[in-house]
Amino acid sequence: MLHGFEHTVLESISCVAEGPAAIAISRGGAKKTYHHRDPNEDACGFSWNERGTLLVVADGHAGADAAQVAVERVIEEHAERLLGGGTPDTGERWEHAAFELVLDIHEEILRRTEVVAEHPTRTTLSVALARPAEDWLGWLSVGDSLCFRAEPDRVWKSTLPKRITYLGSPRDDRARLANAVASGTAPLAGARAIALATDGLSEEGIGVATPADAVHRALAAAQSAPTPDLRPLDAARRIAQTANDAHREQRAGDNIATAVAWLAP
Repeated sequence: MLHGFEHTVLESISCVAEGPAAIAISRGGAKKTYHHRDPNEDACGFSWNERGTLLVVADGHAGADAAQVAVERVIEEHAERLLGGGTPDTGERWEHAAFELVLDIHEEILRRTEVVAEHPTRTTLSVALARPAEDWLGWLSVGDSLCFRAEPDRVWKSTLPKRITYLGSPRDDRARLANAVASGTAPLAGARAIALATDGLSEEGIGVATPADAVHRALAAAQSAPTPDLRPLDAARRIAQTANDAHREQRAGDNIATAVAWLAP
């Protein structure tokens, strides 16, 4: 896991990789031009075994705490089950499982963070679970952090929820969160990689105009890494660097967290 509060140097990118997965985080390529509490409020993490890879990114608002809690909860409490030996949920079963996962994270944020005046710390969330042996990808998003499924010649971008909201707001309950989760499944056949990115890549006026194209270019470049083992690390770093370059060009920054699962040989 990488926590934003530990990575606060402008333009610097921190990365961690193991096996088929990698994550990267940066404060951004320029200073934020909007009100914020902490310099870097994003977080990211991954877990993997022989059955698959689990990726998560979170974009905190009004502080870094909620994003940190969300990523820790996914990795420490849910990864073992999601990467277990059972057949992964499909269709409506995955939609239900994704919603219950989101509710658990929301409740954990409320338990572990302090409500400060009218601006509690809260977070977006994007999770991807890739199970190559079953030719299966499950994903979910709350807020505007995106999931990408990349083939050699194109990149598919996940849809956003019907209502953009953030986990950790005391006023939100099961009913209010019902339309706040976008989720789905897809086959992995033909996919080169799965990638997640917080909105430091995609936010209008801060990130890039076409995030899917940016991810496609980053992954294509990572294909030429010196050794195959370095491809996920190179891809995660390149996506973060693309976001930072856009921040500098537009003189408007944001934090960026990325996660990549490399699938192709």
